[in-house]
Amino acid sequence: MQRLMVYCGVDVSKHSFLVSIKNGRFMIKDRVFNMDRQGFEEFEEIIKGFRDDLLIGMEPTGIYHQNLLNFLKDRGYNSVVVNPYNLKQFFRFTNNKPTKTDKKDAKTICEFVEFKKEELIKENRGIDESRYKIRQLVREKERVTALIAWT
Repeated sequence: MQRLMVYCGVDVSKHSFLVSIKNGRFMIKDRVFNMDRQGFEEFEEIIKGFRDDLLIGMEPTGIYHQNLLNFLKDRGYNSVVVNPYNLKQFFRFTNNKPTKTDKKDAKTICEFVEFKKEELIKENRGIDESRYKIRQLVREKERVTALIAWT
């Protein structure tokens, strides 16, 4: 008998993150955690029982998602970053009302991860951490260049 997978959608913002968890039906909807070590550890307390059957997805949010993603990967969780464009198209396809909210985002990310699980796992296997570091360096270069041009 095949084990039931558990899917988690995380909507990240600057000071907090919102989580929805599903295993066929939603177990947790819209739970809020602080974007700090304590919030990460509280989140881990909820998900640690599902470690082997869990797939966590989050949308890239500049630099804000990076700490949570690194925390989860360092602890051995199967975590993926979802393409914002694909997520937006999925949201438009699955929701009657086109308005987005943070609560809808966490739920939609969770459903998207469930729907695209094989594709997301394959995509994220090939992503190198250096890609994110390069992106941060390029952004910093652009910021410094803008500061120089401003003076």
